[in-house]
Amino acid sequence: MIFSPFGLFLIMNTRDEIKKQALSLFNQDGLMNVTLRHVAEHLHKSYGNITYHFANKELLIKELYEEMVEELRQITLATSQNLTLKEVIFELPERTFELSNKYLFFYVDYIELRRNYPEFMEVVDLNNMERARSLKYLLMKLRDDEFLKPEIDDETLDHIMELSGAIRTFFFQRYYLGNATKAMYIEYTNRLLLPYLSNYGAQAYQNYLNATSNWNSLKS
Repeated sequence: MIFSPFGLFLIMNTRDEIKKQALSLFNQDGLMNVTLRHVAEHLHKSYGNITYHFANKELLIKELYEEMVEELRQITLATSQNLTLKEVIFELPERTFELSNKYLFFYVDYIELRRNYPEFMEVVDLNNMERARSLKYLLMKLRDDEFLKPEIDDETLDHIMELSGAIRTFFFQRYYLGNATKAMYIEYTNRLLLPYLSNYGAQAYQNYLNATSNWNSLKS
């Protein structure tokens, strides 16, 4: 059998086309309203062509999720290497806003995913636990650097992380189909953390707000 790089490229290109089209339809029409046949129709391909690459919708959802997790991992890793209050409460939400909008259906159709794909959601739950540990590490570093109140214990940090995930999911469910702005998201998510800032952290937060406001005024 002769290996053909061109053939492999065509296979991978078709998979990418399928994922891109499916993601667009899931976000626009809702996960449970879209079938593999719908994806095939929009791509002007046969149903068999689609199922050759993804035997069922769950496999397609799983691959989209894996791509989202990897993109999110890269964002979190970049933040953890240069940790300041600004990175955690401004730049991290800004980066994750774009990513969450890209994979919007994972938030909007969360209950449907849990009802219809329980095995897949077990994987999601494990990944969420791992991500919570990574984000908790960021909060612990902020506490050590005196941006957060020193009396905040690890149990409280766990509670913050649990609420954080719920708030983010609710935000995108509430502002479904592009009604949200990045500024709204940053303010919405930061309100959870603001009561836990130390005096030093609150001042750093205000300084950043002032600097951002001044810069925006200069640009306008």
